[in-house]
Amino acid sequence: MKQESVQYLDWLSSVITENFYVVDLLQKKICYTNTNGFLLSGLERDFLSKSIYVNDLSLWKAMFRIILQYLEMVGDERNEINYFSCTFRMQCKCSFVSRPLVQMVYQRIKYMYENDVLRYLICFIKHTTIKDTGNLRVQNKDCKYFSEYDFKTNRWVSKVMEPLTEREIIILMLSKQGKSSKGIANDLCRSENTIRNQIKSLFLKLNVHSMQAAIEYACNLDFSQRYSGKNED
Repeated sequence: MKQESVQYLDWLSSVITENFYVVDLLQKKICYTNTNGFLLSGLERDFLSKSIYVNDLSLWKAMFRIILQYLEMVGDERNEINYFSCTFRMQCKCSFVSRPLVQMVYQRIKYMYENDVLRYLICFIKHTTIKDTGNLRVQNKDCKYFSEYDFKTNRWVSKVMEPLTEREIIILMLSKQGKSSKGIANDLCRSENTIRNQIKSLFLKLNVHSMQAAIEYACNLDFSQRYSGKNED
């Protein structure tokens, strides 16, 4: 990796809280990891064996292989892709615990071409409330469509994302601030029962079972850019 690129990544590492690492596809190795995050701190060497949970290592490798195959398949249409995402487990060792601590992480993957050749994958990771591994997706830039990989059929399945209403976005925003349904109802001048019903509807739309998961899901998929223009009374 060029020195100016490393300097840029060092700068990026100093201003964001997400952990990230960079895969050099030409040299077939991880060429950079930020060192200010809990997950990756001090693990530049032997990243795979030290950081990826042993039972998920084959899955991690398979997902990267599938992503590369997808980019080759779509050709010039790759410009329509925003990012790939997936979930897997990582592990970290602590001096006061005899065995590694295992944690589920959500990973977003951006790709970079060099002289029209796919060269780097930049992988951003953070803790997640998602319970299962895999969840391999490719998100389009228009924020309306995405494709999900079915590991049973080994195929990509295209799906349409239902946009959120203004009220749903505001509920998510207020919930992220730590407000309860009663507090949200007071702010929006609605009954608590009305807000609870709208939260249930939001959970169904996002296919989640908690507000924490709803907030995380919405942030990951950047629902704020997909406002439907509709609202509820």
